[in-house]
Amino acid sequence: MIKLIRLDMISLICNKLNKSNFFNYYIVTPWIYAIGTCGEHIDIANRISSFKKKEIIVIKISIFQKLLNYHVCNHDLFDNLDFGNKKNNKILKTILTILINLEFIFIRIFVLLNDKTLNLKLPEYIRFPQIGIKEVAYNNKDLFKKDFNKIKPYPNHSTVKLNSFKSEQNKRIFDKTFNITNNKIVCLHVRDSKYRSDSKKRTYRNSKVDTYIPAIEYLIKKNYVVVRLGDKKKEKINFSHQNFIDLYDNKHDIYLINNCSFFIGTLSGPMDISYLFQKPTLTTNVHSMYIGFPRNFKDRIIFKKAVLNNKEILLNEHLDLPFSYHNYLEQMKDLNFIDNTPNEILEATKEFVNNLEKNNFDKTIIQKKFNDRLKKKMQSFFSDNSSDNSFHKHPLAINFIRWSKTQQGAVCNFILNKEFKEN
Repeated sequence: MIKLIRLDMISLICNKLNKSNFFNYYIVTPWIYAIGTCGEHIDIANRISSFKKKEIIVIKISIFQKLLNYHVCNHDLFDNLDFGNKKNNKILKTILTILINLEFIFIRIFVLLNDKTLNLKLPEYIRFPQIGIKEVAYNNKDLFKKDFNKIKPYPNHSTVKLNSFKSEQNKRIFDKTFNITNNKIVCLHVRDSKYRSDSKKRTYRNSKVDTYIPAIEYLIKKNYVVVRLGDKKKEKINFSHQNFIDLYDNKHDIYLINNCSFFIGTLSGPMDISYLFQKPTLTTNVHSMYIGFPRNFKDRIIFKKAVLNNKEILLNEHLDLPFSYHNYLEQMKDLNFIDNTPNEILEATKEFVNNLEKNNFDKTIIQKKFNDRLKKKMQSFFSDNSSDNSFHKHPLAINFIRWSKTQQGAVCNFILNKEFKEN
């Protein structure tokens, strides 16, 4: 491991520069292979760079992709985002890109050789660089010795968008291809069992797209064009309409999310891009209280119905379960989930659109109470030193805490009124 760290010297220097008050830039290498994690990393780095009054430099790992067995999830996230940078130091970015990619070659070769021979379990920050991210989102060192109340939330969001040139270029192609004249676009993304062919693995993460048809029909009546994101492997939907577009590739995803009126989806990559662009976001069919909870003030969420030992439980009962029941990395054998019904998705959509039309996102008393209870439960996970508390072993513990203190959205009122009972 010592030799590997020496190979990581460029990354170490970049992280030192990020901390320096005399270096005017914040360097970040988002994970390149997963669009959701990439979007979250850019969001975090953008918040921190703005707070530090530094200009963000997003570095793309892209060298020898086939040879080194990886791929770039979406080039627009690395090449075409506008952070409002005034200096936009292209020379520095080019130099850093060359150096970090060269460093990556040696580290990646080590990783691939290890996977074929020693098969040591290497952390993800070795497999792919996490410059500008690891120290703030994945560093649990001495975390549980700290005062919970002194752990800071992530800084306030700073504007990021697709640059105007790329946005206009995509608009011309998309409008011409689909004959679009209405700019009221709603993006829809539903993670299903075709995604990563995981129909038998953690099925609670998936949902049925046909259950969204009543909501789609409602939005079309409201004069929206609904665009379903996804690739050619996704499940077919039993619905067609001139104002419903079902995409089968990802080349327009960033443009569409950047320019949509709002986003409706499930816990999957495109949701994080919507959060990154601060688009009003309605997340449905959610299985965990702590992953993907609404980040921004206008965002809303509804949860799947939890079933513990074959008995349906309320939201407050689900909330009070140990952390292992909220951890997507663990198999929850005695906890199952019932998907949102078509009517629940429709009701959530109606409530969400009503908020948008009235431009009123103030939280109700019950929404505030649920959010307060959620934060208190996170603190209890932190304070619980028992050996069976899996939160203390989770690699993202600090990230969960910081997001829980940052989140500004809420659960939809109608679902809280049915499913949330105060003790």
